[in-house]
Amino acid sequence: MRRRRRLPALECREHVLVLGLGSAGMWVLKPLQSAGVPILVVDDDPIVIAELDKKGVPCLRGDGADEHTLERIGARHARLIIASMRRVSDAQKVLAHAKGVPVLARVFEDHEAEAIRRLGGIPVSNSEAAVEQFMKWFQAGQKTAA
Repeated sequence: MRRRRRLPALECREHVLVLGLGSAGMWVLKPLQSAGVPILVVDDDPIVIAELDKKGVPCLRGDGADEHTLERIGARHARLIIASMRRVSDAQKVLAHAKGVPVLARVFEDHEAEAIRRLGGIPVSNSEAAVEQFMKWFQAGQKTAA
C-alpha cells in the first residue's frame, strides 16, 4: 500500500508555489526562503522531493496540474505560481484553476507563449529568463509591502 505524503504546515494564503522544480525553480528558492516568503514545491520526481526534504524545503510529491492537488495546496490563494512543468498544457490547467493569481509559465515556442498570454499568464521562454522575471516581480512586491 502506498502512503500518502502529508502536506507540510503552510499558510495557504500569499504563498508562492513552484510547480515542477526544474533548473529555474532551484534559483528562485533561495531568495524566497531568505525573504521569509512561504513556499511550497510540487514535483512528481521522488528524487527531487527527497533532496528538498533533506534541505527542509516544504514540498509535496504530486502532479502540479491536477485539480485536486491545486485545491489542496491553495493555488487560488497563492501570491505567485511558477509553473515550470514539462507540458504547456499543464500550465494552462493551472491558469484555469487559479484565475487572478500571477502565473509564470515555462514555454518553448511562440504559439505556446501566446496561448499562455491569452489565459492571463506570463510566458517565460527559458530558465534564465524565468529567474530574471521572478526577481523583478519579487523585488517590486517587496517595495510595495514596505
